[in-house]
Amino acid sequence: MTESDYENYWQQLRHHIEWTEGFGLFYYFCDDPQLIVFLHNRLEQFLRGQTTRLQTVNYTPKDDDWINSSLDHLLSRDDEWKLLHSPVWINLTESSSKQAYSDYSLFLQRINERRDLLRTHYHEPVILLFPVSFQEQCRQAAPDLWSIKNFSETIARSPAPKLLASDTNTRQQATNNQISVAKSSAYLDQLLKEWNRITQNEAQNEERLYLAQRIAQESIKYRQLNEANEIITQGLQFAKALGNDREISVCL
Repeated sequence: MTESDYENYWQQLRHHIEWTEGFGLFYYFCDDPQLIVFLHNRLEQFLRGQTTRLQTVNYTPKDDDWINSSLDHLLSRDDEWKLLHSPVWINLTESSSKQAYSDYSLFLQRINERRDLLRTHYHEPVILLFPVSFQEQCRQAAPDLWSIKNFSETIARSPAPKLLASDTNTRQQATNNQISVAKSSAYLDQLLKEWNRITQNEAQNEERLYLAQRIAQESIKYRQLNEANEIITQGLQFAKALGNDREISVCL
């Protein structure tokens, strides 16, 4: 994953944070620890510029009472965090052990039971991070919580492709291009799935605009316009309706 990829993921998160008014729930399933650190650091810097801070909760497997203490920490929020309007970052990616997954599931179940209380205490974004392999278990553990999410992203870390020493520069370039297109196709599929989800919610016009812009960028970059042309057109219509068509028109 390149620095540009990292920056794209950060810009995506930043836009969602900026557009969220009140409570918002974001899921990240990520197997790249460096990206997680990068996003956390960039979010902290961004929030400092907004005169607030990031409340962070990490998984501590050595703490036998981690679930209860973490829930108390979240649901009995200190006045300082409330006054700062601090988003919360819940990083549960440190371990992929069977015990950790059991703890994650129980933690989610407990939050799921108290989701209305969570909304009461948090008028800001709540960001949950898990390993990629935990995604299906995450949905099953807390289906109601999953249904009210604003956004979800899956980021699997892919190893660099191995090329034979006998490959010519032309073959290497062709292979790299094929890999890039394959990655883009998978990413574009994720964007299109997210588009189908958010278009069911009439209140999220800004999120539609941003997502249409991302689809336009990916489609033009990898010449996959046929798959996304209709959505790009709809995105431009949303932008014009919002009086914000200049930004997305740059992509087109």
